[in-house]
Amino acid sequence: MGTTSIRTALAAGLGAALLLGLASCAAAKGPAEPDGLQIRPVLAMAADADCEAADTGPDPAEPLTACDDTGEGYRLGPAEVDAADVSGAAAVPSAPGDPWSVRIDLDADGAASLAELTARLQDHPAGDPRNRLALVLDGRVIAAPAVYAAITGGQVLVAGDFTEEEATRLAERLGR
Repeated sequence: MGTTSIRTALAAGLGAALLLGLASCAAAKGPAEPDGLQIRPVLAMAADADCEAADTGPDPAEPLTACDDTGEGYRLGPAEVDAADVSGAAAVPSAPGDPWSVRIDLDADGAASLAELTARLQDHPAGDPRNRLALVLDGRVIAAPAVYAAITGGQVLVAGDFTEEEATRLAERLGR
């Protein structure tokens, strides 16, 4: 999978969307899902994390120590958005000749939870790990961007150096 870069932007008609180069109504949502996407607040960096022993089905209600593909470790709070909040995911083309991206659509509960989470995280100063959120897929951090503004609109765009095939595979995993 390609290298990722992080940025936040406004999407026309969608409110703020999270662009990643790489709770609301719990009774109506049902139980949290341990597999699939989880969006968690970063509590601290974890230099001592065991990156070889990834928990592939972490309990969304529990804190987690997880690593990204570069071996960077993170101490994470409980998931505030999880796979039950995902209403769909799709591979989307960028400009002609550019890499592909993956759009994750959240349901109303997921969108509200993401907006609440990012509103809290934006209050931490730049450089503080607590102003970051982590997108966790099957126990691995796939991105951990800093948050500079509340993200509303219910869409997350994971943009990186993806081929069409890679973006399609990631969308299938995220949208399950």
